Amino acid sequence: MRHYLLSIIICTAALLFAACQPDDIEGNETFKREYRVKTFDNFTFDYNSDGTVASISSPSGKRVFEYSGKSLNITNGDATEYQITLNKDGFATKIVRSGHTWTVDYNKAGYMTKVSLDGVQNTSQNISSGDITYWTAYDRDNDFWRRNEASYLSKVNVGQVQTLWAEASGLDRWMFEARLLGNTSTSVVESSRWAEFAGKDKNTSVYDYEYDANGCIVLEIEYLGEWNEWDLSGLKRIESHSFTWEAIPLL
Repeated sequence: MRHYLLSIIICTAALLFAACQPDDIEGNETFKREYRVKTFDNFTFDYNSDGTVASISSPSGKRVFEYSGKSLNITNGDATEYQITLNKDGFATKIVRSGHTWTVDYNKAGYMTKVSLDGVQNTSQNISSGDITYWTAYDRDNDFWRRNEASYLSKVNVGQVQTLWAEASGLDRWMFEARLLGNTSTSVVESSRWAEFAGKDKNTSVYDYEYDANGCIVLEIEYLGEWNEWDLSGLKRIESHSFTWEAIPLL
């Protein structure tokens, strides 16, 4: 009987311990943003007094953000381009454009975990310790979910650049940089590589950066090729992105 009671006490203590643990440890909620993007490539961001995006200008036009409660309409010229439903954190949970509908799920730390287009899942993200470890894409020809896996530098992603963004979602990167699609990694991305049927893709995307005086990324350069962390000779520069930043005013 004494052993039975001891077992009950141990089990109860274990359950209480588990209950006291945070039920979502997939994000870094201690990170505080001090800077927000002002320009991303040819996109220029303007903000409302409450910190929400007011407009994004580019050579293709000016997108104006019109809010009504948890609804957001993005107009470009005289036409509504996006109709968006926002959650309490200001992230898009439903996006309608040109007769298509995206639905977006998040974890409790505000990271995107799943995207579906017209009711069919097309991507997901996995998060660990505040960083996106991979995002997925469905290979329809082979009926196989591929995943783009990332490694990180031991450097804080001060401006919260969305270097590793879920391209398979079918949503443009400016929407990620506008923070409509959740939090991004709190560390700076070092590399990313596709996991294939028989292991890893031989080609790796490797990223190099330039920073401003505040530690925000002002230039992101992507190289692609065979990389073993010691030999960069097999890498070819394939694209780059530029950023400028402004301090987030105290509200």
